[in-house]
Amino acid sequence: MGDGPTPPAYLGVMNELRARINTMPPETALPAITKLAAEYGTSYGIVRRALEKLRDSEGLLTSQQGQRFYTATPPLELEHDTLGEIMQRFDEICAELRTLEGRIAQLETDRRARADAPAPTGLRSRRRPQQTSP
Repeated sequence: MGDGPTPPAYLGVMNELRARINTMPPETALPAITKLAAEYGTSYGIVRRALEKLRDSEGLLTSQQGQRFYTATPPLELEHDTLGEIMQRFDEICAELRTLEGRIAQLETDRRARADAPAPTGLRSRRRPQQTSP
């Protein structure tokens, strides 16, 4: 009898692939699954399962249906201070936007008030009288 359950076969392949992937540049194509299976002396299904786990659970790979697996581009990492600065600037922009919205609302109110105001009386019309033909 053994010392507990045997780990799934794909885990060993997954560990070896992870180490290999970590030495590769981003967006590098991995060998075809059939080639990897031959290299690791295992089945196509086990290699595929290991690759899918590295893609879905760890984000180390990308793939599209019918295409090979590629090493993933590492996510952009922001320093805490940089993120704080971005959030502070975002808050400032939001405050400026609220100020502009208030100014626009006031201008609209003023424009409507001028449009609704009666025309001043006692001023000459700027229109020229129409001339009649002789």
